[in-house]
Amino acid sequence: MALDNQSVSVTLLTVPPGAASGPDSGLDPELGIGADGELTLVTAAGREVLGPGCARWLPSLTVHDAHIEGPRPLRRWVIILKK
Repeated sequence: MALDNQSVSVTLLTVPPGAASGPDSGLDPELGIGADGELTLVTAAGREVLGPGCARWLPSLTVHDAHIEGPRPLRRWVIILKK
């Protein structure tokens, strides 16, 4: 974890190919920024493939399912804004 305090958590996640989160929703809003690999994100709004440099904002309590479908591991910065 790069930073964790009362206000914010900043983490560089590394996830292997083939991994999936399953349906999830966080209590706090989250910003994800791709560093390497591709993330397939499924929300009520649809399915998105996010590559390096792509950013995605998830408001609190947004149900989402994340999959690593490509051949490379995913590296993604995740910034959680704590309430």
